[in-house]
Amino acid sequence: MTQKNRTSITIINKTLAILGLSLLISLTLVSGCGNVSETKEDGQIQTSGTVPVTNSHNDHSQSQDTIAPSSLEAPVSSEDKTNSSDLNSTMEQNKESKKANEYILPESNAKYLSEEELKNISKEELKIARNEIYARHGRKFQSQDLQKYFESKTWYRGTVDPANFSESLLNDYEKKNVQLIQRLEETAQSFPELSSLFDAPSKEIIDRYGYENGYSVLSFHIKENSLEDCGEYYQVDATYQQRIEAPADLQEGEQITLTFNELTGETRTLIFRKNHFYPLDSTNYYDGFYYYPSSDGKSFILYHDSEDRMDKPVFEGKLCIRKDATEEVDIIRQIQPVTKELLNRESWYNGVYFDQKGYVTRLVYYGD
Repeated sequence: MTQKNRTSITIINKTLAILGLSLLISLTLVSGCGNVSETKEDGQIQTSGTVPVTNSHNDHSQSQDTIAPSSLEAPVSSEDKTNSSDLNSTMEQNKESKKANEYILPESNAKYLSEEELKNISKEELKIARNEIYARHGRKFQSQDLQKYFESKTWYRGTVDPANFSESLLNDYEKKNVQLIQRLEETAQSFPELSSLFDAPSKEIIDRYGYENGYSVLSFHIKENSLEDCGEYYQVDATYQQRIEAPADLQEGEQITLTFNELTGETRTLIFRKNHFYPLDSTNYYDGFYYYPSSDGKSFILYHDSEDRMDKPVFEGKLCIRKDATEEVDIIRQIQPVTKELLNRESWYNGVYFDQKGYVTRLVYYGD
């Protein structure tokens, strides 16, 4: 091969090498620009406040398709709507429950009351209960004490002057209940308000659980040797207890687990058989629990022995008892004033009445 030919081949090789190098540089630049563009777009999405969907690094097109535009909010799922509805319903129920606890007689406008329901309410509370029937209709009161009392209630809207109020605004339930309350006021026991005292510390939790037929739905186990003399009232340590209930729609042979102690979390599994609740490992009649339907018919209240209600501890705290309160054993119709000696012993009461400030006025034991 001649020198001229060798030179030509060398030039061609160099040219090809240069072209190859140029092509490689171009491809590198194009690839780099693509990466820069993708990084910039991701940065814009992230700074706009939308959280990108996590995908494989090799599937960039899928990542961009599944990221919602930052200007659009994610739709609310049906579960979110349900939870929101449940929350609103719970809040509304709590609001209504709190409002009901602000009445002495929450149903005086919706049913005929009986003497039995009112027999344990003090003279002072009956007076307020009678006037709250009028207060429901926006009546104002000349008595400053009554006006101040009702203005403290969230449901009260005083809009009608006493002189302009008409009895025709009352329904038949209210008219009959006013007459009954007024008659009972004449013979009711008087428990004047302890005006110098603040609300009892226990009032909030007692009101939270509510009342039935004038007394707290809770029962109270007073602890031995816990009495304190606080001047106008006594104070004792007590376990607050709530009745144990089961659903009323149970079928024969159905099992249910119920809480028997809220403080410790203790539970027991019972089987519903022959109109009794039995522990799983027993069919002995004396091991079982019988029941009474609740007032609304939606649940069973468990009892054992003869008339002892099954209650579960729910709270440990102080119980404030007025010095003019009474202690009663219903089965033998025994009534006596409370004394230090009486309150300093271990006792259990399942009918406890309170005044408007949360101080006990009556301690009643119903049962054998």
